[in-house]
Amino acid sequence: MNQISFDLARLQAMLSEAEQASLLTPTYDDLWNPACYPGGELVNEDGQTESEVVLSGGEFWPDWQHIEQDKIKPQLILMAEGIHGIYIINNVGGDVSPIQRNMICYAKGFNPEQHPDQMSKQVKLFGKDGHAFVVPTKWLTLAAEAGKKSLVIDVSDSECELSLN
Repeated sequence: MNQISFDLARLQAMLSEAEQASLLTPTYDDLWNPACYPGGELVNEDGQTESEVVLSGGEFWPDWQHIEQDKIKPQLILMAEGIHGIYIINNVGGDVSPIQRNMICYAKGFNPEQHPDQMSKQVKLFGKDGHAFVVPTKWLTLAAEAGKKSLVIDVSDSECELSLN
């Protein structure tokens, strides 16, 4: 596995913002989490369950608009997004983007404005299709308790793991 690292203090500030936010955006993980929906069952845009859709011969896709807002938790999302680099954002909702709020943390060496060669390194880590991964917030606590200044993540094209070495 390869490693990427992020400024831990910055991530802690981003998590703090999410913990205080009145509106959170569901992540991809939330989209597929039955516990986030009324009655504990995924539903599509028409309010139909997966079994109802499949029985009628359709293809099911859950709808984020049915997710209960109070079930969404503050989260950090690692993104490997083509020309945009490798970065972490939080799931604070609203009209102001993470970049406009200055709530984005690039992996060291993967900010495209400062590292024009980042794309070739990124493809080696995550492949051409990119990646999105919800970072367990416990990782920040574990890294801080270990006396780390950076959150270091072991990555491959299919998984991410905390590294405390």
